[in-house]
Amino acid sequence: MHMVAGDPCLVRVLPEREHYCEMFLVMHGDLAHGARARAVADAIVAAVL
Repeated sequence: MHMVAGDPCLVRVLPEREHYCEMFLVMHGDLAHGARARAVADAIVAAVL
């Protein structure tokens, strides 16, 4: 089990895979729903998939 697996404040952004490097994208809660922050998060996720 991972250290942060049970933290309800964290959301997995990458699908489960057999071989992978686990990553978390963390941002302040006030920014998480803004359009600019969402665009940056989406670009980061697209770049690492």
